[in-house]
Amino acid sequence: MFTPQELRQFEDVLRKVLEVAKDELMDTKKCAEWLGVSKDAIRQRCEQNKIPFHKKHGFLYFSKNEIMNYYTRDGQ
Repeated sequence: MFTPQELRQFEDVLRKVLEVAKDELMDTKKCAEWLGVSKDAIRQRCEQNKIPFHKKHGFLYFSKNEIMNYYTRDGQ
């Protein structure tokens, strides 16, 4: 049998795995629509490093989980 502490640790790991599995990758347009701002506002926040983003081949991509964590954890 598992101890209560082992069960809590297992629960924490399982939550993290499920959170990553639920993540959604968004482009600039989708991120702007989701946050209710313009695409220019998103680009400006990226230039000022005010929002987490990834850049590949000149395109910006956003993880929904990273953005939610950024705004909820940092209180912005």
